[in-house]
Amino acid sequence: SVLRNTIRYSDRILPEGASCLVVFDIPRNANAVRNMLRRFLKDCGFVMLQQSVWKCDKNVSQELKSFVKEIAIEKWVHVFEGVEMI
Repeated sequence: SVLRNTIRYSDRILPEGASCLVVFDIPRNANAVRNMLRRFLKDCGFVMLQQSVWKCDKNVSQELKSFVKEIAIEKWVHVFEGVEMI
């Protein structure tokens, strides 16, 4: 998709040590949505830290928030930008 490529090939890199984080808790009865989100994040170049925690070093949080709203999963998904403290 266009959005996937926009995120994957974005050259807007966050400052050293900063990441865009996606954290989600999607219920079991929405398993297809959870799997689709994981595939989407992987295809966009995110790295899995835990099953429901993914990160990348690109400034793409607004694009991800739009995607999350577009597919109506904002009650389960949170997008953050942050700096690793360790």
